[in-house]
Amino acid sequence: VPAIELTPAWIDEMRSRLPEMPAARAERLARQHGLTPDEALSLSTDIEVARYFEALAGEGIPARTAMHWLNTQLLPAVKERRLELAASLVTPTRLAALLGMLGKDEINANAAREVLAHMFESDETPEAIVEARGYKQVSDPGALDALIDKVLGEQPAAVADFQGGQAKALGFLVGQVMQASGGKANPKVIRGLLEEKLGGSTETA
Repeated sequence: VPAIELTPAWIDEMRSRLPEMPAARAERLARQHGLTPDEALSLSTDIEVARYFEALAGEGIPARTAMHWLNTQLLPAVKERRLELAASLVTPTRLAALLGMLGKDEINANAAREVLAHMFESDETPEAIVEARGYKQVSDPGALDALIDKVLGEQPAAVADFQGGQAKALGFLVGQVMQASGGKANPKVIRGLLEEKLGGSTETA
């Protein structure tokens, strides 16, 4: 029997045909997406989850945002519905569209979670769901001004607390305005308007 020569080129070719092992996948994900070793390992143990994450990243979603929504929202929802991730109506492209709206402040996080639930039941685009159900976030200061004035008039004690140095009172007032708006107001804009009206800021130098 003639000797078989295993050249480096042949070995490299055979290696390239092998499926990527979890440890190698974790190393690659950490390197390519700036993840910690633990984060990368948690993704790479399930190849479907790893593929979904990389598809989200390929759609322009920041790695941390993709990981957060996968781990805290999408995967628990898939498990609750006893679905396979790959068979879910919530494809990476659809979730990326939803997260894109969240990133542009078109909706807030609460609305995004509501939209995600609808996406499991319908193949409507996230944009269509937001429009049909009135989830779009209100960020126009002019539209929020009267609402804020109303809340300030109803909450004199919280106003006094904030002006007296109790920073947590601002969070309470933001929550009251959010409640009055039916959850549609942009909390970042509310906070800025409240600080402007009350003559203070909770930001540290």
